[in-house]
Amino acid sequence: MSLRMAKNWHCDILPNRVRLRDGEMIVKELVQPEGHDPEEVLNNLLGACSGSLAWKDSITFRLDNSLVNTLTVPWQEGITTPGELRSYTLSLAQSTFPHVSAQSPMVEFETFDFKQTALAAVLETSLWQTFRNVARQHRLRFRGVATPFQHLLRIFGGALPVNGIFVVAGELSSTFACRAMGEWQHVHRLSFPDFSVVQQLGLVKRLSGLNDMPCYCLDNTSWQIIQLTDESTALS
Repeated sequence: MSLRMAKNWHCDILPNRVRLRDGEMIVKELVQPEGHDPEEVLNNLLGACSGSLAWKDSITFRLDNSLVNTLTVPWQEGITTPGELRSYTLSLAQSTFPHVSAQSPMVEFETFDFKQTALAAVLETSLWQTFRNVARQHRLRFRGVATPFQHLLRIFGGALPVNGIFVVAGELSSTFACRAMGEWQHVHRLSFPDFSVVQQLGLVKRLSGLNDMPCYCLDNTSWQIIQLTDESTALS
């Protein structure tokens, strides 16, 4: 009997479909009809690939931009611990995103440095529970979720540019996180399907006054990272 190393599968959650990846290879993709139970769709996806999944394997669910709410969180006077910052972020998120406030949202920090403005992601707890249930049903180790900004920012290895506009370009909306003088400034979320990402970037630059900033972009559909200028060129 041949043996193989344990794999970490990636499951991309897109607005109208889900897909299973082995590294960069798409193994299976299923349409997710509007109104269908996401847990049922994910079970169908993994069930169709059950012959390739082993009990020692794990799975990470990679989220579409539309499933994540991103915000900047300034370090307030009186906050002394990461736990206090997390509590403040939850309170801020519930007032900023009222559509998720009743769902007891989860807060995760994309970046966090003591006494500096953090970049935070807000997720619906029900989504996390769905993913965990699906992983358990298919005897896979649940390795949590990956947000688009988490994927984009990790290319810098913890040494973020002092200035820049960081973009997640999704199918339904795009999110722009602006950074200047080593601090996160603000986040813009735009849903302009008739505008290209470059056109939306131009609008954000005018709104924020960051006209000369470099831009780093994640295509949330392909999960490929590009650098946006007047013309898009792939990062080496």
